[in-house]
Amino acid sequence: MDDEIDLVIIGGGTGVFAASLATKMGLKVVILENRRIGGVCLNWGGLATKTLTSTVELFRNVKKASNNGINGSLSLDWKDMKKYKDTICSRMSKMPEILLKKAGVRIIKGNGEILTPTKVKVTSDI
Repeated sequence: MDDEIDLVIIGGGTGVFAASLATKMGLKVVILENRRIGGVCLNWGGLATKTLTSTVELFRNVKKASNNGINGSLSLDWKDMKKYKDTICSRMSKMPEILLKKAGVRIIKGNGEILTPTKVKVTSDI
């Protein structure tokens, strides 16, 4: 890696916040991410789960509307729910990457291993 780098962050989940703060302090930052920026939360975990559960909650509320005289046939379609969830996660996970690039953070797709306090080994099988 370049000797001009001040900080290497392994992981583009919560590491995004550290990178953003570090660039505001004038540091040259690199993030190593082996999957997708945004980490588990924005791509597969919390956001995905909340998107699916909110869809089910909406479905339940609409079903309850029959008590108010609103009737009709409703069903959940797993493929459509998954597509919606994937769309939301994709949109949301692009934001941190855009912000990092705008801040001048270099993003490297790969795995990082700390060798010494000043050396990081980067490997990629992506």
